[in-house]
Amino acid sequence: MLYASPFITTYSLVCVALLGLVMGSFLGCLAWRITHGESVLRGRSHCDECGHALGIGDLIPVFSWLAHHGKCKYCGARISAKHPIGELLCATAYVTIVAHYGITLEAVEMLVFASALFVISLTDIEDYLVPNGAIVVAIAARIVFIAAAYALLASGVDAALIFAEPAKHVGAPADVALALVRDSLIGGVGVGIIIIVIVIVMDKVLGKESMGGGDIKLFAVAGFYFGWQQCLFLVIVACIVGLVFAAFQMKRQSQEDENDKQLAEDIKDQTGFDAALERTCLPAFPFGPSIAIACWITMLFGAPVVNWYFKLF
Repeated sequence: MLYASPFITTYSLVCVALLGLVMGSFLGCLAWRITHGESVLRGRSHCDECGHALGIGDLIPVFSWLAHHGKCKYCGARISAKHPIGELLCATAYVTIVAHYGITLEAVEMLVFASALFVISLTDIEDYLVPNGAIVVAIAARIVFIAAAYALLASGVDAALIFAEPAKHVGAPADVALALVRDSLIGGVGVGIIIIVIVIVMDKVLGKESMGGGDIKLFAVAGFYFGWQQCLFLVIVACIVGLVFAAFQMKRQSQEDENDKQLAEDIKDQTGFDAALERTCLPAFPFGPSIAIACWITMLFGAPVVNWYFKLF
């Protein structure tokens, strides 16, 4: 349906892009409130610095930031460029997902999952936190999708309106639903157990925590969505992305240490030594964004890459 005509394709993707911008703004605010202990259900959006409530004209994604030159129009405080960048990234994720899955129920499921991943990425970067609420939303979206798919198939709805690749889901509605449940449970439990075992071994070898509990839960949720086979691809991608991010972080940390002229003086006393040691040690690394990016890449390319790989044997 999405590619029925150039007009429908363009119109649909533009609408999805606008939705992605709006959701990026909303989810960014949601993540900020989670990390700062504010209610996610009550209260109007406000400036982070002066607390002034924002009007409708202040909440237009990207445009408001550009119109006000990246500053709060009430107090003049600079607003980080991470806000419009996050909105654009969310819009990009939404457009690519719909372009891949079409106008289907599966696309809606993946949009909800991507939204949860977006919140997790922001909270992990900000406060090394993977909210349980986002994990629950992602799991609930998968369960609702399977139940809805069964109900729609049982009522005679065309599978092409439910799945991006309906040919892979042929059979009685109950059989299709049971196959989805089976694959999700095997993927979620299997991936979760494997990651836990790897983490336990790494903790023993390194003598410290190698991965947070939130990252383990996120890998298990990925298995719940993609199954164990695609999660092999996902784990590899997550590690590669994580290594790239870690390399940039280490480089930045090294540059900061080299430019710190007070480092030698700080070591003269114990208090200064602790401060200097804190600066020279690489801080905890937020792995959630790497897993989220790997999930997004798996949504788009996981199935064909895995199929290609297994055909080699």
